[in-house]
Amino acid sequence: MADRINVLGNESRASTPASDLLLAEARDPVLRRLVEEAARVTDSPMSLVTLICNRIQLFCAHTGLPEDLAAAGATDRDVSFCQFVVRDGAPFVVTDAATDERVPKELVQRYGVRAYFGSPVMVDGSVVGALCVLDTNQRDFSESVAELLEDLAERASARLQELTDVGRGRPETAGLAVDEPRARLLELAGRPAFGEMRNVIGATRLALDELSLCVAEVGPFHRLLTLDDPENALSVLESALKAYDSLVVATQEVDLIYGQIAPLFRSIESLMVSAGDSVSLAEVVDLASTLSFHYTKLAGGVRWPDVDEVHIRGPRQDAVAVLTCAVSATALVHHRCSSSRSVEPVRVGVRQGGNRIALEFPLAELDLHGEPIAARMIAAITNDSGRDVRMADGGLHVSFNLAEPP
Repeated sequence: MADRINVLGNESRASTPASDLLLAEARDPVLRRLVEEAARVTDSPMSLVTLICNRIQLFCAHTGLPEDLAAAGATDRDVSFCQFVVRDGAPFVVTDAATDERVPKELVQRYGVRAYFGSPVMVDGSVVGALCVLDTNQRDFSESVAELLEDLAERASARLQELTDVGRGRPETAGLAVDEPRARLLELAGRPAFGEMRNVIGATRLALDELSLCVAEVGPFHRLLTLDDPENALSVLESALKAYDSLVVATQEVDLIYGQIAPLFRSIESLMVSAGDSVSLAEVVDLASTLSFHYTKLAGGVRWPDVDEVHIRGPRQDAVAVLTCAVSATALVHHRCSSSRSVEPVRVGVRQGGNRIALEFPLAELDLHGEPIAARMIAAITNDSGRDVRMADGGLHVSFNLAEPP
C-alpha cells in the first residue's frame, strides 16, 4: 500500500477562486467555530477546513491536530484524504484507513489516522477543499452525522465565499448615462481599452493567486525550521523547492503584466486630458493602437503608414478618440469577414495634399451591418459636422489639418 497517492495528477490549482484572501484568513473565527462544532457533533478528535493547492493542502481552520501538523498548517497534497473530495466533488468516507487501499498511508503510519469523513467546500461554484473530521479509531459515520457535516460544509463554503467577495470589493456596475456626442465618442474610444484591461487584471489575479499559493507552500518548511524540527522540515523540502521555482516564474509573469498595464493607463489618460492645440500624428497613432488592441488583435493587428514627421491641429484627445474608433470598427468588421484563421492585418492608407492629411481605412458602410459596436463607433465620429470623417471611395477617410512642428 502506497504512502503517497496523487489522484489529481499534475492538474494546476493556480486558477482556483480561493487565493491569498483565503490564505490570510487561516485564523478566521467563524471557520474555527465550524470545525470545533464538527468535532463536537461527530465526537471526533480532529476537524479541519482544508484548501487543496498545487502541491499541498492548506488548513484554513483546524482543531485537535498533533502539534507539528498544527504548526506547519499544511501537508503535502499527495498524503491528504481531502484530494479525493476535490476529485469527486462529493463526500468521501474512510472507515478503516489502515486497510483501505484507496488512500495513502502516510497519515495512518505517522499520526494513527483510521477514519475520515470529508464534505466539499466551494467558492465561486468550484470545489476548493473540504470540511472534514478524522479519528484515530476505526468507525462508521451514520446518515445523521453525514447530514450534519454536509450542512457544516455548506456554512464553511458560505463563509469562504463571503471572505472572497469582501476581498474583491464588489465594484459598482451601474454606468452613467452618456448623452453628449463628444462624451459618447470618448466612452466608445475607451471601450476596447477597458476590455483589454479586464483581461490583464484577470491575468494579474491568476499570477497573484500563484504567488500567494507558492508563498503558502513554502510556509510549512519555514515554520518547521523555526520550531527546530529538521526531520519534519525535510519531509516538506521537496514541495518547498518546487514552490520556490513556481514563485520565480510567477514573479516574472507579474513583471510582464506590468509592461502591459503601463501603456494602457497612459492611453486611457490621453482620452481624459486635453494637451495643446497641435500634436504629433505618430503619437496619436501610437495611443490609438494601444487603446484599440483588444479589437485589432482579433484581426491580425494593424499596419499604419509612416507619419513620424507629421503634426496635426486640434486637441490630442479628439484625434486619439477618432482614430481609435475608426481602427476598432475596421478591425471588428475585418475579423468578422475573414474566412481564414491566418488573417492579414488591417492596412491603413494615407493621402497628403496642401495643408491636409487623410488616413484611409478599408471599411465600407455596408460592412457595418451585423457589427453594432462598429456601427456606433462610426456614427459617433461621422455625425459631428465639425469633424472631417466620411465614407468615400469604398473606405473610411479621416482627415486632419497639418500643423507646423513645434
